[in-house]
Amino acid sequence: MTLHLCVLSPGKWQNKNIPIRVFPFLIGRGPECQLRPASSFVSERHCALVVREGRFVVEDLGSSTGTLVDGQRIAQATELQDQQRLQIGPLVVQVVLPRGSSVADPQEPPAVHQAEG
Repeated sequence: MTLHLCVLSPGKWQNKNIPIRVFPFLIGRGPECQLRPASSFVSERHCALVVREGRFVVEDLGSSTGTLVDGQRIAQATELQDQQRLQIGPLVVQVVLPRGSSVADPQEPPAVHQAEG
């Protein structure tokens, strides 16, 4: 199952789609993260995208600036809906959920993306 994040933030990544195929998918500045926004407002391990019971979920990992879904800071794991906005520091992305996919789809190795912040 593939989730896409469409970058809404201005910069060279704006309007680019980031496919997420392997879970958990870590977002943060740390070397173990698959998406590493270049901003001091993003924690080393900021948040994670996971699959639970066939649903895409975002979890804040104790970040200092929080993880926002549609402008609201989340306090617990939150299920993602199609077209919601996810904000990690200055990075804003739109969630694009797949149609007709199953969690059992083959998974590919994660890609590492360096995003401007």
